[in-house]
Amino acid sequence: MQGLIPVVVVNDTRVDRHHGCTRVMTAIEALVASMGGQVIATSPAHRDWKSQPGFIAAFERARLVLVNGEGTLHHDRPAGKMLLEVGAWARQRGVPSALINAGWEANGPELLAQLPDFDLLAVRDSRSAKEIGAAGHACRVVPDLSLYGSSPDRDAARQGIAVTDSVERTTALALDRLRRRMGARASAIQYREPGPGAGLRFLREAFAARDLLSPGFAFGLLSARLAQLHATVASAEDYLDQLARTRLLVSGRFHACTLALAAGTPFVAVASNTSKIAALVEDVELPAWRANTSLAPADIDLAASRGWEKNETAAIENYLSEARSKAEGLFRDLRELVQ
Repeated sequence: MQGLIPVVVVNDTRVDRHHGCTRVMTAIEALVASMGGQVIATSPAHRDWKSQPGFIAAFERARLVLVNGEGTLHHDRPAGKMLLEVGAWARQRGVPSALINAGWEANGPELLAQLPDFDLLAVRDSRSAKEIGAAGHACRVVPDLSLYGSSPDRDAARQGIAVTDSVERTTALALDRLRRRMGARASAIQYREPGPGAGLRFLREAFAARDLLSPGFAFGLLSARLAQLHATVASAEDYLDQLARTRLLVSGRFHACTLALAAGTPFVAVASNTSKIAALVEDVELPAWRANTSLAPADIDLAASRGWEKNETAAIENYLSEARSKAEGLFRDLRELVQ
């Protein structure tokens, strides 16, 4: 539409078919619209943005470039370096750029040296901000943008325990063993794409070639992934509604935890591939044990019976309110970058 600020976004994680990532990208598009902009192109996650002629053409027309950091920037991963190259590219063209919604953990001098190319840095937790700040770079904390969207009815009747998977395959197996021992239901934050063969592709994504060398391990992964497949729901709204009717979520997924907060659902978690869940729990001011749970059934039953403590409920309400106001403040400031 004429008069709108053209914006491009790098690292569109919707390709992962993940309700948390869908919520993030929906929030970015809504917040861009609120500042008088329009997302004219996105570059999907796991692809080199420089290799996409259509995206580069849109980049050349953009007046603002956003990099959606999410969980990419940790342990000096090559994918993180590729994302951060956006800053220099934009600066050379006189276009403002911002790294937003980013976690940051255990990255070395090479990646840190790329940060000054951005006009604004916004990370999603205080641990990330502390690590970047220690290297002399100013950044702000804006909670994960999956929290920006609408919330379900948090007063619905709750029953049962739900268990997610994890990006760490051994952890996914441990979570699925717990689910079966307790008769809990699977909670699938990923969804399958429509069309023929989608279920098979969903199953195949859980495996690496080396898993075939250990048939017992591979069979366990298949069983766990089948449970996830049968638990998939089509939309983030459906997933949130499920969470809002759940007594306790046991999670190995960061975004399952953020969406549990949005749904008012008590959760306990095991570590993911970084300390992002622990960082989230710390910022919300919840007790540390929620991010470092035992998977013993007795401990899970105890957590289910406890629910939220009164002080936790107050802390969550404050965090959710701040998440929204900080997101809106971030995009007001992004608007000021545009000439």
